[in-house]
Amino acid sequence: MKIRTLPIALLLLGTSLLGAAHAETLHLQGGERLEGRATAYDSETQTLTWEQTSGEERQVRLSELRPSTAYRVLRGQVSRDSGEGQLELGNFARDIEYFAHARRHYDQAVAADPTLEERVEQEREVTRTRAAAWAMQRAQAAITRRDLAEAEKWLHDIIEKLPTTPEAQQAREMIAEYHDRVRAERTAAVDREHEEVLRTGLASGKKAYEEMVAANEAALRDARGGSRAVRSWEKGLR
Repeated sequence: MKIRTLPIALLLLGTSLLGAAHAETLHLQGGERLEGRATAYDSETQTLTWEQTSGEERQVRLSELRPSTAYRVLRGQVSRDSGEGQLELGNFARDIEYFAHARRHYDQAVAADPTLEERVEQEREVTRTRAAAWAMQRAQAAITRRDLAEAEKWLHDIIEKLPTTPEAQQAREMIAEYHDRVRAERTAAVDREHEEVLRTGLASGKKAYEEMVAANEAALRDARGGSRAVRSWEKGLR
């Protein structure tokens, strides 16, 4: 689906004229700062159009931005009463992986303009897909670090919050496989423990038997060994 580029400047809080908006500071990843205001965001190319105070217009790629400051700037410029503005702000939040913020902006977009419901639902579906993939990446990273508790947390989050996604089914299978493996390992550990107890018991019994036989042989060689033989036999049965 092609995403329209919406002019943020026409959706500014409390104004309908470009010149009425106050200048903001946009921080880029390399440390550069741009003074001016956003005038459009294209969610298809993930490009922000920025008009500097000098009047020069600049296209800034999402990868160049510091996400937190860029989001703060745009959020401050878009009116809560603008359905179109909230929709595109939601798309921007999604593109910088602020998924919870994106969800709120989509809700605000529909509240401001109910006719946007169908378009917003399409964007929500895109957001669910991306959020599920993002969470699965973190679960896999936790598994690689052998942080199984963290991995299980992410997998449960996917199942609970994004149940209709392919990643949710994958998460269910991963958790089931993990618990099956844990049960198998525990069963094997118990079996090993029982085997060790049995081996120790047999070794102890064999030793007692051998001692009994040796004592009996010694007693038989001893003319006074009648009672001694009986005691040795009884000891071997303990």
